[in-house]
Amino acid sequence: MRRWAFVSGGIAVGVVVAMSLLAFTGAGPFGGDRVESVPWTSAIVSEDGQSITVAFVGAEEFPEDDPCHVDYSIRLSEGTEELRITVEGREDGGSKACTAAGMFRSLSADLSSPLAERQLVDGHDGRINPVRSVDGRCLQPPVRGPVSSDSPRGASSTSTLAPPPPPIDACDT
Repeated sequence: MRRWAFVSGGIAVGVVVAMSLLAFTGAGPFGGDRVESVPWTSAIVSEDGQSITVAFVGAEEFPEDDPCHVDYSIRLSEGTEELRITVEGREDGGSKACTAAGMFRSLSADLSSPLAERQLVDGHDGRINPVRSVDGRCLQPPVRGPVSSDSPRGASSTSTLAPPPPPIDACDT
C-alpha cells in the first residue's frame, strides 16, 4: 500500500512540475504571449525631427483573432547622446503552424524632443543603421561591425563577381 502511495505521489508531482514548465514557457495548451525584439534595418526622420519611422522584416499580416497574428510595437529610450529604438513583436505562445515568410513592415513613433544630433541605435542588437530625412538626405550612415570569423578554416571571402556599384551617399555604404 505504501509503495502504491509513493509511486502515485511521485507521478502527481511529476505531472505538476511538467504542467508548470509548460505554463511558464508558454508552450502547450497554456499559450501565453511571447515578446521578442526584432532588428530594424533603416529609419526615416520627419522634416521637423519629431517623429521617426523604422523599417523591419516581420511576420505576414493576419487579422488580430488569427493565431498567427503578431502585434508589433516600438519602444524608445531617449537620451541626450543617443536614441535607442527597439521593435518588439508580441505573439500568442500557443502551438500553431504559421508561414515563415518575412514581410517588409514599418512602425512610426513620436519623439519627446527632435532627433537633432543624437545617434540612432537598434535596441535589438546595438547596431547603428542608416537614417534618412523625408527628402532622402543621409542623416546617419550605418556603422558595420567586425566581419564574422565563423567561416570554416581555409574558406575564402573573396568573390569573382563584379564589384557593387558605387554608393550614392554614405547611407548606401
